Amino acid sequence: MKRSIVKKYFIVTGIIIVTSFAFLGIILLGFISSFWISEKYTLLKSGALSISESYKNMSKSQDSRNEFLFSVRQVSDVTKTSLVFAFVDGTIYLRNEDILLEIDGEIEAPVSDEESLFTGTAEIQQDMINTILQNGGYEGLGTLDGVYKSPQYMVGVPLTDSDGSISAIMFIAAQAKELNSYILEIFRIFLLSSIMVLIFTFVAVYSFSKRMTRPLAEMAEDSRRIATGDFSHMIAVDRDDEIGELALAFNNMKLSLSSLEQLRRSFIANVSHELRTPMTTIGGFIDGILDGTIDDEHRDYYLGIVSEEIKRLSRVVTSMMNLAKLEAGETKIKPKDFDLSELITRTILVFEHRVEDKSLEVRGLEDLESVHVIADIDMIHQVVYNLIDNAVKFTPPQGYIEFGIKEDDKAVEVSIKNSGQGIPARQLPNIFERFYKADRSRGMDKNGTGLGLYIVKTIIDLHGGHITAESIEGAYTEFKFNLPKNVQEYNGKDKGKG
Repeated sequence: MKRSIVKKYFIVTGIIIVTSFAFLGIILLGFISSFWISEKYTLLKSGALSISESYKNMSKSQDSRNEFLFSVRQVSDVTKTSLVFAFVDGTIYLRNEDILLEIDGEIEAPVSDEESLFTGTAEIQQDMINTILQNGGYEGLGTLDGVYKSPQYMVGVPLTDSDGSISAIMFIAAQAKELNSYILEIFRIFLLSSIMVLIFTFVAVYSFSKRMTRPLAEMAEDSRRIATGDFSHMIAVDRDDEIGELALAFNNMKLSLSSLEQLRRSFIANVSHELRTPMTTIGGFIDGILDGTIDDEHRDYYLGIVSEEIKRLSRVVTSMMNLAKLEAGETKIKPKDFDLSELITRTILVFEHRVEDKSLEVRGLEDLESVHVIADIDMIHQVVYNLIDNAVKFTPPQGYIEFGIKEDDKAVEVSIKNSGQGIPARQLPNIFERFYKADRSRGMDKNGTGLGLYIVKTIIDLHGGHITAESIEGAYTEFKFNLPKNVQEYNGKDKGKG
């Protein structure tokens, strides 16, 4: 059977609390018992000392004897103890409960056998007597060799006459069962108090457990919502602790997942569009050739279009594969020292035929000074290639492309500017997104994939740089990217070894 975390926490906490109270009770009763016994022995010793002093001062007269016996009975009544007097040979000659007081001619009736604490034994074993005589006293728990019916806490002392000779032994005792009654009463009070405290504690623990685990329950419920694609609900964070941080992190994760889900849907829609368009074109023209709709005279023309669409499809797939590798971290930076100006010059030569066909003016190349950087030359070549490709593509005939490069101690900035229709200001923030094409450029760029600038930004970010775009409609568009001179210093280690 599945148990919630609240029940588990409550049960475990309850067991710990009850066990703690049980140990506390045992320890408390142990200390109370020890204290009670210690106090009882102190009381017995005090009574024994008082009686032994009275015995020493007792004379042979009957009045003195009566006075002694009266004091004995008084000590017994006040301290709730019983007394036994014996000769040094162990013979018992007086017990407090059957003392016959001949005071004012009245004789007190002896206690019945049923009420008596004693068994009727008239003698104490000599070993006990010898222990008291040798040690000057005795204390312990027992029945005094069977004299008492039940165990007693007792103190035994020798009694001396006025001349200092030992003439008798006295035992003063308290019933051990009094401790049991006392402990039972303490236990009853402790139990009642514990029950009240435990009820309050369990209510508080349960309430606290519910409050503490509420965000966890909400996260579990939210996880089920996320599984169905619902990202709308947010967990209320009203606490500043680890669980509060977890709830906040969960909310942030959900926002990220929501963005990723939207991006995924947009990505799938764009990929579907980018792949479907050339495939539809290819299929249509091939069908037309096969069924004779396109005659032999125009067949080569349409086969040329099919060839271009296949190349475009290949570029889309290649771009997506490169992008997937970049985002998955499979493409590692391999830093190398190279001349960035030379790389730009060599790359523009690749476009020489297209530049000449459109009669474009290339500016700034003659002013580029040698600038060395330590970066991944292949990745930076792709950045430069994509930006020049865009510039050549969108520059009208007789337009211009202008290059610039600046450096300081730590970074290099490259600018590539071209004349043309430009990009509307409202579209500039979006041009580095996947598959994004500005409306005006879409009509001019039939072969574009919409991934070039996104790949450029990804590579620049991977190197620790940044890229920006500026444009004035009807005038120009300019891209600027900034690179650290040494990508190894930016990353703190050689990523090429990673």
